[in-house]
Amino acid sequence: MSGRAPAATRSERGRLVLHVHGRARWGGSVAHTLLVARELAARGAPVAMAGPADAVYRQRFEAAGIDYHSFDVSGKWDLGAPIRFKRLLDRLGPSVVHTHVRTADFCAGVGTVLASLSPGLAPRLVVTLHGAPNEDGRGVVKRDLPARLYAASMRRMPDRVLAVSEHLARLAEERLGIAAGTVRTIPNGVDVDALDRGVDREGAAALRRRLVGGDGDREPLVVVVASKIPGGDGDEKGHGDLVDALTLLRAAGGRPVVVALAGDGEGRGALATKVAARGLAGRVRLLGEQPPSRMPTVYAAADVAVLASHAEGLPRGLVEPMALGRAALGTAVGGIPELLDHGRAGALVPARRPGALAAALARLARSPSLVTDLGARGRARVRARYTLAALLDAHAAVYAELGSTAASIPGGAS
Repeated sequence: MSGRAPAATRSERGRLVLHVHGRARWGGSVAHTLLVARELAARGAPVAMAGPADAVYRQRFEAAGIDYHSFDVSGKWDLGAPIRFKRLLDRLGPSVVHTHVRTADFCAGVGTVLASLSPGLAPRLVVTLHGAPNEDGRGVVKRDLPARLYAASMRRMPDRVLAVSEHLARLAEERLGIAAGTVRTIPNGVDVDALDRGVDREGAAALRRRLVGGDGDREPLVVVVASKIPGGDGDEKGHGDLVDALTLLRAAGGRPVVVALAGDGEGRGALATKVAARGLAGRVRLLGEQPPSRMPTVYAAADVAVLASHAEGLPRGLVEPMALGRAALGTAVGGIPELLDHGRAGALVPARRPGALAAALARLARSPSLVTDLGARGRARVRARYTLAALLDAHAAVYAELGSTAASIPGGAS
């Protein structure tokens, strides 16, 4: 859908759930938003999306049958954004506005409050926290004026605040001053059966052969990293730490480790330069951004999924490969310890510690049985706690509490 947003149909008005995102680059929180919107629509709920005027966003949401409305925010002080959003709400008449990123939380929140002043329109506001509130990519907590305004708005405007991990729920209470016990945790969920069906076994075998290369009978431990590659000095995803860990591993000898990084971003060039300078070009393969439909095959080509992040919410880059039975290795930040059951369903290491990361990789490389065991434990963990059905049921329950008839839909996700 392009141009001016059409008015909602009579059957949709008062039932529509409008999801809102403002991030310019596709990432885990946008993928989560698409999944929730698509699957709720499949259950029969009227759903629409407001997000950046970006061709990738529009194509992926519209391909899923979700009406897409452009809503851009040009910075922290885009004072016209709430007015533009209020006009969109006047036309669509949603019962619930559900935001998924900080900029949208504030601007769409103000617009929602303004819309509630219009006769016959009283949308309820739901906010999902996907990352640490008021924190930059280097882990520094912000206390400037925009951060204080955001905290104040989060205490007053939303009808419900959700978080994708218990860790983020606690941070919301501590940093934003939200009343204790009022932030609800709804973990990210995946459709395990759909991921299984999405694996191209021949394609996975071919990719693995390409990654292994000339290692011959010394077949390496193949590691997949599904993550963006941010630019700047933050290295929030810890890719530099992983390169440092591989350097230590090579010096120590033993079974080689090959890393396939499925992701892209402004920092790709700098990362490639560091990899080449360390002589690791044969051990680190930058695959670039992969279509979502391709990722199950990429995961299936690997033995282990690794995230060396400095900060996280609840990363799909671990949940999805765990669902496919891949062993997981992650840093003890954000919701990763919860996901890995504090080391029982995956290996945990401290963040920013390349030596500890290298030791964990070496241990996995020495013990194929440990890799198999962690893979089985991780898959069981996802099936027990991180399913698509649980995710959708929890969202429908929130909407029902707020009086939205969009929640009056049958279950059925698996």
